[in-house]
This record gives sequence, C-alpha cells and structure tokens, in this order.
Amino acid sequence: MKEISFIVGPLEHRSSQTTYNKNYGVQRLIGALVSDGMGVSDIAAYDFSFEDIHRPLGEAEQLIDSMINLIEPSKVFGFSSYSFNHRPNIILADKLKIKYPSSRILFGGPAISELGKEVMVAFQGLVDYLIVGMAEESIVKFMQALEEEDKRGVPNLIWNIKSDYKDAIIENRLKYPPENWESVMPYDFDWVTLGNNFHSGHYRVLASMGCISNCGFCSVVEKEPSFQRRSLDKVIEEIGYDVELSEKNGDRAISIMILDQNYVGQLPGLMKALDKASLTKKIRRISFVSRADTLIAGSNPQKLERVLQNYGEILFTLFSGIESYSDKILLELEKGTTAKQNIEATRLMVDLAERYKNFMYATPLIGITPETMQEDILANIHALEECFKKASDPRIPSLVSPLNYGVPMARKLGINRPVGDYLPSIARSGFIADEAIPKDKRTIEALKKYYTYRQRVPPRRERDMVLQQSRVLGIDPFKVAFNVGENTEKMEQCRQIYQSIYVSLLHAAITGASVEKVISLVNRIHGPVRDVVTEASKARGIGLIYTEVF
Repeated sequence: MKEISFIVGPLEHRSSQTTYNKNYGVQRLIGALVSDGMGVSDIAAYDFSFEDIHRPLGEAEQLIDSMINLIEPSKVFGFSSYSFNHRPNIILADKLKIKYPSSRILFGGPAISELGKEVMVAFQGLVDYLIVGMAEESIVKFMQALEEEDKRGVPNLIWNIKSDYKDAIIENRLKYPPENWESVMPYDFDWVTLGNNFHSGHYRVLASMGCISNCGFCSVVEKEPSFQRRSLDKVIEEIGYDVELSEKNGDRAISIMILDQNYVGQLPGLMKALDKASLTKKIRRISFVSRADTLIAGSNPQKLERVLQNYGEILFTLFSGIESYSDKILLELEKGTTAKQNIEATRLMVDLAERYKNFMYATPLIGITPETMQEDILANIHALEECFKKASDPRIPSLVSPLNYGVPMARKLGINRPVGDYLPSIARSGFIADEAIPKDKRTIEALKKYYTYRQRVPPRRERDMVLQQSRVLGIDPFKVAFNVGENTEKMEQCRQIYQSIYVSLLHAAITGASVEKVISLVNRIHGPVRDVVTEASKARGIGLIYTEVF
C-alpha cells in the first residue's frame, strides 16, 4: 500500500485546456516529501487531465471506472483541484471511498484555496482533509501526523474532529510563506496516465509567491496573502535542474515559464545569472508576466528591448493582462491601471513584435462584467483598432471571465461559490446529499445575474476558419453542472452568444473587417435566440448588453 497517491482528475468539459505537462505543484510536494525522507516507492501520482467527462452518462461512468481500476491502494489519496476539474475529482474521490473505505481523502490546489471550508461542509463523510494555499510544508507535517488524532500542528489544514462529545470543523493557522518554499525542488516523478504522454522540454519555475497588486477579479492574494520573491540563486538552481532532466530525455533546449505575477523588471537580472551559470544556450523560450503599468514604467521598455537584442536565439513571450480599455471597467475590476496605460503598453508590445522576431505577446481581456455596457465594448473595439492598425501579425486577445471562486468581486456580488456547484451526477455512494444543492433565493438570483465560469476562446486558426465560412465565431455550449432552474441555463446560453459576438467584433477590429458586416451576420444567425435574450434581459449583464449593442 502506498503512503500517499496524488491524483489530478479529468477535465469538466472539452473546452478546458490542459498543458500536457507534469503538474508542477504536485511535483514540488513530492520533492518536499522525498527530501523529508519518504521513499519514492511509497508515493504514486496519477494524471487524468488528458481526458474529460463531457460525454454521455454511460461513457463518463466507464471513463471514471477505468481510472479507478488503475489506482492502487493508498493510505491517503490527495487530489489537486482546479476550477476545471474539481467536480470530476469529487466523483473520483466518491468512488475511491467505496473501493478503499479506510483511506483518507485529502483535497488541495487552487480550487480548495478559494472554496475553503465549504468543501468540507458540503462533503462531510467523503472529504477528510483540506489544505489551503501553498502546501510544501503542510504536506510533510500532515504525513508525519497522519496517525495522530490531534493535527493542530499542521499549518493550512482544515479537518474534522469527531467524537461522542463534539463534531467540529477545525481550521488550523495559515502560515505564509512555508518555511521550505524557496529550497523545495520539483521531483521528476513517473506519473500514471491512461496511456497519454506528457510534453517534454517544458518547465515551470517558481520565482515568487503572492502579488504586489490586489485586483478584484483575482484570487492570488486570497491564496497567498504575502508577496515574497524567491532568491535568484534558487531560481537558477531549479532551471539548471530542469536542463539536466531535459538532456536526459534527449531535448536540446528547454522552454520555461516564470511563475511570477509581474516579472519584467527582473528579466535582465535573470538573463545575467543564466549567462553566468552557462545556461543561456540551453533555453529556447522564456515566458513571463507583466502588468501594463509596470511594463511601461521608467526604463523597463528599454531594459526589455536590450534583452531582446542581446538574446536573439531565445523566444520571449510576454503575458500582460490588459483586461479592458475602459476606465469604468478597470475601476470596477480594481485593476489599478488606466485605459491610457493599457493602450500605451499594448502599443509597446505590438511595436516590439514588429521589430523583433524573438518576441511574442498575449493581452487577455475580460469578456464581460456586470457593469459592462455598449460604450465599454466600443471603447475596447476602438482601442484595438488603434493599437493594431500597424501590426502585420496582430495577436487577437483572448477573453476570460472576471469572476472565479473566492475573489473579492464575487463576494461583493453575492456569488461566493455555492457548495452545490460541484454535485456529481454520477456519484453512487450516498455521501453526496441533496441538501448540498443551494436552496436560498439570494444565491440562485446571483447565479442568474451572472454565471461565473472561465471560458476558453478557440484558437485563432479555428476562429479565422469559422469566420471565412461566414459563420459566427462560436464556443461549445457548457452544460450547467447543477440544477438551479431553467433561467440559469438560459442565462448561460445568452452568455455564450455574447462571448461569441464579442470575439467576432474584436476580430473585425483587429483584422480590418467591417464591423457592420459582422453585426449583420450575427443578427442574421442569432435571430431565433432573441426570445431567450428577452426573457433574460432583466438580469443585468448579458441580455441587456446584447439588446443594447445590437
């Protein structure tokens, strides 16, 4: 029997993306356990994120059963939960509890850090333990105290005390940063999959925890309340470790993603350190993140350009969350930037991409907020027309939802995730009770007002092909995972239509196509849907925006 088995469950639906890389967070947890003395043979890891359960009920059950059959007995099953696989994880845990009733079920990951205690409340009897936030120290102390009744010494742990005298959920103290977070290195573990292969040569490298900002639509600060930058020596040590692994696998050079919310100012120092360690020629791509205001601040534009000039054989990819070119929406999002700053940053990225072949960028936009109106959509369209008019290869922005589970903005709107959101439809053990479905009117009304789901926009090639075929750029419908009435499904349908239209308009703005032609096309194709939009128009947001814009 294994001491602990880590599990990354399948995706909720096909439009979710998987990186096809080994789970970096779990690799760090395994590294922490091995460093503490646990034998590698006492650990197992399963990654089923290559699959999805968006399929007929019978097929979904067969898929889950095939995963269960692969999983060996273990004292602890530790699930890594994200917004796109939390429900499938619950389903897997439910079936594992039946097969191995004495095993403990532990949940961690971004979704748990955001949902917190409510997962324990919803699934008492199924979920035994939760770890919120960074878990490198917590997982070690948890396994050390596994057989002890009192687990108050495990930081970031949520657990349940049951006895004849009391039955209470205990939330242990939160500790940031974990004492070993800088020194822990990811362990290159052999994962079990359903016959799938991971991409090789792609690595993530942790450079900081937390964030200097506190955007209303982001939960990073909620999960990691203090900003800490990892020492450059440890960052270089980990990159060197990744290079060694990659060479063993036959890769000539690696691609790395720097995990830091605002790294452009640190990039020159990183490159000098890589030169000193003779690692520069071992790297083919470096991806990093920057806020728009930081990107254009002081001498940062000149520093970035010098890096591009000096390291022409490395492809640099910059992700900058622009979110919107409307000051009203940026204020609503508590982004801390202005439309003017975002336009200047976008122009800089477009200009650098035109002059340097080793530079790429991505500028995600928030697709919709409760306060978005016609003038805000037009502000985005006009800004994109202005910023991209000289671009020979414009990068079409992707759209994301501004609300995730535990973000401040969601709480203000009364949409702090209902526990019934993740009720498995194919659970069989009886641990999942009907009482977990949200019944209060406030929650249901909030869901009808704005359904919070992070949506993937199809790749540019797919979007171009659809446009050329004179069809609106669409997104596969997402079936609501819980039943809170007919209106919620209508609102989701409207949101899908709106996202579809918005992408079409952005595409037209960037490529120079006629916006009027796109609007005419959208109206013609979506004419029959107007009845649905009308019924949903009382809920501020999607229906209202659709009717006002078109």
